[in-house]
Amino acid sequence: MRKPSFVAFPAFLTLFFVLAFGFSGMAQHSEENHHNDTIQTQNHSDSSIVEGHSADEGKFNVNEIIIGHVLDDHLWHFTDHLVLPLPIIVYSSERGLEMFSSSHFYEGHHKVEYNGYKLEGRNIILTATGEKVLDLSITKNVAMLFINATILLLVFLAVAKSYKNNAGKAPKGLQSFIEPIVVFVRDEIVKPNIGHHYQKYLPYILTLFFFILFGNLLGLLPGSANLTGNIVITATLAVITFLITNLSGNKANT
Repeated sequence: MRKPSFVAFPAFLTLFFVLAFGFSGMAQHSEENHHNDTIQTQNHSDSSIVEGHSADEGKFNVNEIIIGHVLDDHLWHFTDHLVLPLPIIVYSSERGLEMFSSSHFYEGHHKVEYNGYKLEGRNIILTATGEKVLDLSITKNVAMLFINATILLLVFLAVAKSYKNNAGKAPKGLQSFIEPIVVFVRDEIVKPNIGHHYQKYLPYILTLFFFILFGNLLGLLPGSANLTGNIVITATLAVITFLITNLSGNKANT
């Protein structure tokens, strides 16, 4: 059996997605957090009006819990007592680039100032001037992106090595699990829709397929991040696919 040339490519193309999603996700974080803070503030306000008194800080609010776990954050909450602080990376014109742990912003359940910075909602600002800083932090969704990419790299590099070592032999182990999926995508999705030039686009489509598949499966785990539900992820996939489709179509018609 001839070793397919497209098996290892998705692993390397995943590195490109890590860079594209990671940096765009960091840029999107501040805008998304501002929207989330507005929603949460409105929820608190509505609750107070209905009940006729101010919201109790210790009152159970299922909306806040659900939204807090779905949207991005500087902390990764697995349970109420198991929280993973993530790296804060900020840049401002006054102080330059600085890095520290997000745990410094919290004392128990209360937000505190640290080293001249503070959190307003989920936006990081300079305490002295109130200026928003450029937030390049490794947030929950970015961390989940790295985990997803790492798993993809490990899986496909292992499968590619297995193809190389077992050339002409029946697949076994992880290779025997991945190969039917690759063949299904190739024969049932790519070939019928693209035609005789399908091999040119097969590595990209396989990368999309497994990236989304692994992201969705990881997202089902308790305490995991909502990676594929992030608009930055879907928008980046859409833009890349749009460019490939139109540039290839223009080239073919010239």
